[in-house]
Amino acid sequence: MQWVSHPELQALLGDDKANILCETFGGVRYYIPSGARPDHPFAPHIGMEAMKLLCKAYGGEKITVPNWRREEPKKKDIISRLEKGESPRSIADALKVTERWVWAVAESVARPKAAGQLSLFAESAKWAAR
Repeated sequence: MQWVSHPELQALLGDDKANILCETFGGVRYYIPSGARPDHPFAPHIGMEAMKLLCKAYGGEKITVPNWRREEPKKKDIISRLEKGESPRSIADALKVTERWVWAVAESVARPKAAGQLSLFAESAKWAAR
């Protein structure tokens, strides 16, 4: 996985498209294919020309861009969704938080203090392997 900073995105795609990626997809890993595809989640937001540039620079890698979706951490919602078996990535997308924050919440509640918490720990470990 590679972290791509806002200045790197600006240099590659321009200010507007860099801002769109950070505001829309920030904090969550996304695979960048070797070739631009219109079905990639980024393509409708930044266009195919910018997608081609992104693929040329990061094709074949998973990238994370800065999170500009600043909202209050939603710990209770995260825990509830983890307990239902939802993936950290889908939780981060749905709640507009970083995937890193979802993992931090999962780890903070999953330290096995009681037998009931082992299942949450096991579920988060399963998702980590993906």
